[in-house]
Amino acid sequence: MIERAVARRDGMTLIELVLAMVVAGLITMIAIPRAATVIDVTNVGGARKMVAELVGKTRFEAIMRGGPAQLTINPDGRLWVTAPKVGVPGAEDTVGTIEHLDGRFGVAVTAPTSQTQIGFDAQGVGTAPGNTIVVLRRGSKVDTLTISASGRTTP
Repeated sequence: MIERAVARRDGMTLIELVLAMVVAGLITMIAIPRAATVIDVTNVGGARKMVAELVGKTRFEAIMRGGPAQLTINPDGRLWVTAPKVGVPGAEDTVGTIEHLDGRFGVAVTAPTSQTQIGFDAQGVGTAPGNTIVVLRRGSKVDTLTISASGRTTP
């Protein structure tokens, strides 16, 4: 009986490896820009939600403490809430932490003035005469948040 030697092939040829690398490179070229866009959209949305929550917190603190409270928005992306200090007449207290949108979300903030303050009186009524528009920007994604005098926020 004549036995045939069967050639056994282990591994891949150089052409197959190069072809696999080209396909992987093409997939990466398509995926990376889309992933960056998704990250921008997510971070701008998170920053918008944080500003809206801080507006609600400011109004809540004004009502609960029985005195004016305000949200301060700096152009560098820092936001903080101040309200009357409990038990100390005439003194103010920073409520919670100072949030930094640029550091946390990588988002730039544009507000109507260099240091915008959104205030509420002891009844929770806004002290600004009209709406305040805050613009949040990261990469190509831009989002606005409109804050009414009553404290309602709309994207």
